[in-house]
Amino acid sequence: MERVVAAAAVPELARQADRAPGAHVLRQPIRGVVDAAHGRVGDLDRAPDPDLHPDPALHPARFRRRRGQGVREAGPPGGRLRGAPPLTANQRAILADLARAGTARRGDVAARLGLSPQTMMRAVNPLVEMGILSEIAHLAGVRGKPPRRMSVRAGMLLTLGATLSEGRTIVDLADFAGRRVARASVTRPYGSAAEQCDDLIATALDLCADAPPEGRIVSAAVLVQGFFLSPGRTIVARSDPAGWARIDLRGALARAFGVPVTLVNDGRAFAASLIGTTPSADFAAVFLGSGIGGGVVSGGRLLGGATGNAGEFGALFPAGPDRPTETNLLARLGRRDWAGWPGLAALDAPARRAFEVWRDGAAADLSAAFATALALVDIDTVFVGSRAPADVLRALTARISVAPISQSLAAPSPALPAPAVVPRHIPALSHLAGRIALESFLEPHRFAADPANAAPQRGQGSL
Repeated sequence: MERVVAAAAVPELARQADRAPGAHVLRQPIRGVVDAAHGRVGDLDRAPDPDLHPDPALHPARFRRRRGQGVREAGPPGGRLRGAPPLTANQRAILADLARAGTARRGDVAARLGLSPQTMMRAVNPLVEMGILSEIAHLAGVRGKPPRRMSVRAGMLLTLGATLSEGRTIVDLADFAGRRVARASVTRPYGSAAEQCDDLIATALDLCADAPPEGRIVSAAVLVQGFFLSPGRTIVARSDPAGWARIDLRGALARAFGVPVTLVNDGRAFAASLIGTTPSADFAAVFLGSGIGGGVVSGGRLLGGATGNAGEFGALFPAGPDRPTETNLLARLGRRDWAGWPGLAALDAPARRAFEVWRDGAAADLSAAFATALALVDIDTVFVGSRAPADVLRALTARISVAPISQSLAAPSPALPAPAVVPRHIPALSHLAGRIALESFLEPHRFAADPANAAPQRGQGSL
């Protein structure tokens, strides 16, 4: 299966592809369905896609293209990966505030951030001049000069989020509001870690050609399944452990993309995605998938540790069919995935019994793991995330019990509250990568526990 690379808008990519063995370069804008195996070009696919950005200006001519065994859906060709503009700490804080508020007046943002009018003017005016912010007069119910409300212009600041798993590479472009602008998905067997890394870079560069012409891709995040050898830089994944260990993945991607890159595993991505979305600032999060990943947040910051593996709950469970993983549950139920899930109430007696055995064992194991986290980090909430259906997660978390620290004392003592156990259904991990890319751009300190991410460099390259 030959690889197809869209190179019309990226001359350097075209030159690289010319040198790549077995690569076929498309030098014209892609307008239909391209089957690399058979060389067929079909009609435009104009079916509406609710996952794409709702603004038609960002994708006036949708198309679908086949790349090997993968399918890509995206907006129109155009745009370049130009790197992040130089921003001050105040400008990042203003953008972060607008990311939460959507639109706001200068005075309201200044009050929330504790900035003087002069400081606000010095920070906002350059953002308006760069075309990142727009200000529109708000006329409703106002006498005299109407106030102006700020917002981030659609399509101006974009993030690149990628997910690597065994045999699959997914890359998303998202706007400042977290809405997907374009996606590339490649599913095929990889012979080595280096091959998948190369495919990730080629897929991402290809997708960047479809960004809005004026858009800046300011940050990237890559979510992988595995554990770290070097914090935020080198990871060991199950598909090719020795091969991944030899790759400085963060460095390779930063050089290729020219923007700051944050590297996280699935469990830490789940934990990081919860920061700021829950009242708790001290919690543990575990993600149940093909394996068990997790992370610990203390004081609103994701803990990293000496090697970047803090909160790696999977190390507490021995390998085998009794591990509390989504994969083992599916095997017990005789299912490949959750498509057509009828609900727990509709299971027959043997399937119900199989689920209850898994649920009770998983709840006991997770209760012990969370008790360890409580004793070490003093958490008030535990989140359990998975692609498993919501009713499955509710049934599991209802059986998890984490005893307060005071109950382990011999003498009577004042009772401490037990941590809350909260289920979180995660339909797909791919959207978490884009969110982390945005958060690491707006608030780099959030990932400062990983030395590699403590002071990310601004993008220097231009593709």
